[in-house]
Amino acid sequence: MHFDGKTLYFLSERSPSLGASDFFMSTRINDSTWSDPINLGFPFNSFGEEFSLVIDKSGQFGYLASDRGEAIVPSYDGLSALDLYRFDLPKHLQPEIRDNYDLVVVDSLTLRSIGDASVQLFNVDGVQFFSGTSAKNTGRVRLMTDGGEVRLSVYHKGYLPYSGVISQLDYIARPLHGNNVATIKLIPIAAGKAFALRNILFELDQSTLLPESEKELTALLRMLEDNLDLNATIIGHTDNQGGRAYNQRLSEARAAAVLSWLVEHGIQPTRLTSEGRGMDKPVASNDTDAGRALNRRTEVLLR
Repeated sequence: MHFDGKTLYFLSERSPSLGASDFFMSTRINDSTWSDPINLGFPFNSFGEEFSLVIDKSGQFGYLASDRGEAIVPSYDGLSALDLYRFDLPKHLQPEIRDNYDLVVVDSLTLRSIGDASVQLFNVDGVQFFSGTSAKNTGRVRLMTDGGEVRLSVYHKGYLPYSGVISQLDYIARPLHGNNVATIKLIPIAAGKAFALRNILFELDQSTLLPESEKELTALLRMLEDNLDLNATIIGHTDNQGGRAYNQRLSEARAAAVLSWLVEHGIQPTRLTSEGRGMDKPVASNDTDAGRALNRRTEVLLR
């Protein structure tokens, strides 16, 4: 399976075949359906025996093992074993391109790396594709991406939860490795600090929490469990779509939904309050989709 998660290269003796076993390609259409296999043809396959094939994350080249050398120079015994060949892949056989990007978790004050931070990564549809921790000594997480939007939630004891989105523009502006590194700065926790959780999502025009919000809510829950001396005010914010009274009610209901979730998961109600500020505290312009998305947020004020 290639890094794109949908292109499968495999070895089979099925027909049509040039040799005893050939390389084929099939593409995943949905969770239960695959395209008809395509024989990769010559020179990937030969009259010899093919064994193993690997395609680079770029999808443009790869390596294969074959004993075809014996057919080319039959008198040379050294070519009767498998040899490694590098090849360029034609456009029609290429998978979707993937690339590596690094996230580095650091302390916002000292810029020292933070290892063992909990890191959750999701695509734009809310599907989680990584759940793990930052490297112990470097604070680094290696991300394989198609350049699309990535939502992330990061938490480490002693720090505020981090919530954000890495967009395609961020990849272009800060491609990773040297420049290909996105720095995630965690802020030390303290009463009076406020932070926004941007991956707490709701049904459209409702206060019903979406399932993909749970990882971010869990980070908030862990922070409150780790800091029993702190209380929190949950604050709902909206964009300017709809009237002021409507947005005020929606923001209050959404903040209350987050508070209820925390109570249901063990936080004492006396430690929590909620309020809504509607459309009155924007952090970006409401003239664009991106700006409105930033304004729709759940804020937490520690007390």
